[in-house]
Amino acid sequence: MTALAMPPSAEPLQGTSIDTIGRLSDPLADTSSIDPLVSLLALAYHQEVGPEGSRLATLMHTMTAPSPSSSSAAPRSQDLVKAFIEFLSPILGGLAGLSDFSDAVDAVSHPDDFRDFWTLNGQNLIRDVVAGDGQGEPPVPAVPFLDTFVEDPSRRVALGLESGVLSLVPAEAKTDDELWQEHASSPILVRRRAPNGGWTIIGQALIHRK
Repeated sequence: MTALAMPPSAEPLQGTSIDTIGRLSDPLADTSSIDPLVSLLALAYHQEVGPEGSRLATLMHTMTAPSPSSSSAAPRSQDLVKAFIEFLSPILGGLAGLSDFSDAVDAVSHPDDFRDFWTLNGQNLIRDVVAGDGQGEPPVPAVPFLDTFVEDPSRRVALGLESGVLSLVPAEAKTDDELWQEHASSPILVRRRAPNGGWTIIGQALIHRK
């Protein structure tokens, strides 16, 4: 991907600074491994959502956000959720992964918040694991989550420094890059201050809106 350099100007660049990138996940393609997946979930754990919001659902929809030029049909909700839960199975189904994630978010100090995090579509995944007896497990989905539902697995998930909102950003994005929008109907861009005082456009950012 080639970044677009914007030279400095005597006139202030019109538009709105939405937020600054505070934290970044590994590229989504790497999250099939335990450590990058733990890091991604820890980032999502600290996002800000409304009282009726679900942090897991927001993460799922952020990861699968289509680009503005995408012509793909929206996936069936049931298929998407099923594949996403399977994507989380290294954490939900493995004591080591769950322990690592619990330590990363200090679950012992905030047990209610930890349980609440695992709510997805009215289903509490942790409660289901604890109550499960190993029988009647759901079948493995026919398609893998990353390969099927994530349009560009080289992208990363970012956590806004001020807003605590998740966004899907290019692989080249870095912490302290700015999310910026020229006007309400234009795409959200990731930009970086250049040494000459201008801006370098890194690419588009996608934010899931309900």
